Amino acid sequence: MTKKLGQYFTINEIIYPVIRDLKVNPYILGFKIQVAGRLTRAERASFTVHSYQSVPLSTATSNIDFALDFTNLRFGMVAIKMWLHKKSSAKTHYYYFSYLF
Repeated sequence: MTKKLGQYFTINEIIYPVIRDLKVNPYILGFKIQVAGRLTRAERASFTVHSYQSVPLSTATSNIDFALDFTNLRFGMVAIKMWLHKKSSAKTHYYYFSYLF
């Protein structure tokens, strides 16, 4: 995602294909994607959250993966955070976060 942000894709062109892939993945119970930073020339940074079903962040027994990545654009810094709520029987697959890097 951060590579495409550097190539001046819009945030919706980047996020919606990822959301579509995560929704059909049988190992994902829910997810939350947070994008914050200066995406445009506006003085105030924007903040968007896309979520699907539940991501229980306060439960210690749930299987949650977290990824964070920063990138510098010509308007300022942008951060992308992603939480994935996986099934407990799911094997560890590292391609979940290949979207970020």
